[in-house]
Amino acid sequence: MARNFQNATINFYFFHSHISQKNLEMLKALCKELENGKIHFHKILVPHPEIYSELAKYGTGWAGEAYYSLCAHLLLPDNVDRVLYLGAGDTLILGDVEPYYYYDFQGKSLVTTCSSYKLRNGKLALFGVEDLGDWKEGLPGILRGIFNSGSYMMNLNKIREYKRTLADYQYLAEKLCEILGGHNHNIYRGDQGFLSTAFVGDIRYYGFPQIKDLCYMPYNFCL
Repeated sequence: MARNFQNATINFYFFHSHISQKNLEMLKALCKELENGKIHFHKILVPHPEIYSELAKYGTGWAGEAYYSLCAHLLLPDNVDRVLYLGAGDTLILGDVEPYYYYDFQGKSLVTTCSSYKLRNGKLALFGVEDLGDWKEGLPGILRGIFNSGSYMMNLNKIREYKRTLADYQYLAEKLCEILGGHNHNIYRGDQGFLSTAFVGDIRYYGFPQIKDLCYMPYNFCL
């Protein structure tokens, strides 16, 4: 990030619930040294981590930490209007992401690159809110994830308008469990399946509709 974000001063908000103070200080010191202090490190203690772990229980193996972004609009300062989420464990920055970071939300809550389309009349089309009611094909397709959660942009001002809380996400998870067969099943594909369900129809895809290609994921290419 420090090497490749050419024209940026980077505020790195690190969400955690149990990282030791020693390790937090180590990360802060590292950021201070990278490219003459280009990265400003901010630690964000996430309350109620047990609830995120509960959400993760139905999500095919991802840890509760992967779901912390759900409440970014509540945890980050009010003056932060957009944020780039990075899955720090497996996301590699290879170039400047400025075109992606400043991509127009066009009133949507998320910007990302599409990883799953539906086929309609022989053409690729986006999943929409109407597909949530199709429990045979539409909803399962969304739950697999319509984008990869390695990176995505969040329009925090738009999400704040919804006034969503952690309780709202708990309610969504409970309803999905009721619909799809109980609390002992893998209901959604990790955080990306859950996010896809929560924000379907409220996502702008980078490069779409000019480019409709599953291999076109320039800021989130997943092998």
